Amino acid sequence: MIPIILAYQRPELTLQLFTKLHQINSDFQKKNGEYVFSWIVLAHDGLQDKAGSEIRRYHEQTRQLCRDLEKDKANVKTLLFDKNIGLTQHIFRCIDAQGINSRDCILFEEDKIPTLEAIEFLKSSKDLMNPSCILDTLPINQHLGLELNYVSTLFTDNGNVVIGEELLNLAKELWIKKDLFQNEFEKNLLFYFSNFLSGFSLRRAYGYYSKFFSWGLTNIDRPDSLLSYALILSQKLKVCPTFPLSENWSDRDTRGKNVNIVPNNRGIDCNFSTTEIWGFNTCTRCEKQGVSERIELNRIGALKVGLNYRISKHRNSKQKQ
Repeated sequence: MIPIILAYQRPELTLQLFTKLHQINSDFQKKNGEYVFSWIVLAHDGLQDKAGSEIRRYHEQTRQLCRDLEKDKANVKTLLFDKNIGLTQHIFRCIDAQGINSRDCILFEEDKIPTLEAIEFLKSSKDLMNPSCILDTLPINQHLGLELNYVSTLFTDNGNVVIGEELLNLAKELWIKKDLFQNEFEKNLLFYFSNFLSGFSLRRAYGYYSKFFSWGLTNIDRPDSLLSYALILSQKLKVCPTFPLSENWSDRDTRGKNVNIVPNNRGIDCNFSTTEIWGFNTCTRCEKQGVSERIELNRIGALKVGLNYRISKHRNSKQKQ
């Protein structure tokens, strides 16, 4: 398998992740008699046109780190890009540059740190995965009581990811054709949410996420939304281990695009039984939790959020006057 580290302007995290992957490769070899990684790819994106002087400095530090690691380590390859085309197309070109099936590539953001168990899960699952699915190592909760060693979901922390080849090709097609399949996507999304939501909650979730996932069709930096759109269109889900196998370090460095503070109710041992949706074993309790982390699903909570937003907007407009 080929790990691809998506680096930009966080040299410390990039080095920590690289060091961890080297250690995992060594541990895997001691345990199994062979290395799990043929080489490690450091993909350093081009600088954004709007980048200020501070970002430019960190960007150059990260690029120099990539060059130094390639010089010092025999199993390191670098992909150093001059042009920034947005994260979505950047992921496409990084996978395409390997010239192999996308299921043999693991995507790493610098702030999602794997364990040996995470890599073993991805390696053992990739040949069995549906080519229209995603493997992900960061489900939001634990499901230690399940007989299976995996659970399917739409909502994860976007950990260490393997994308099925058919799903990747669909995402590329969607990026070009945009909303050509919007009606089918919306029908599938409504069906999916109706398995665990109803009434006001269903209407609110559908209204929000149909826009949020469709955002991936046009926003150059939302591959997560685009891939979720492709999953729903294909009637597929992510496949995860029954508990998180990687660590989310996104709150340790504020220079990332999204600084994610993990909610306090994450990581619980969920004993809720799974339900089959589209042939996938899914925990509907955790899906509802995943939905609710972005929007309020009850009417009173939604009214409070709307009221607070209007008050804040009014205060800001008065301060500008």
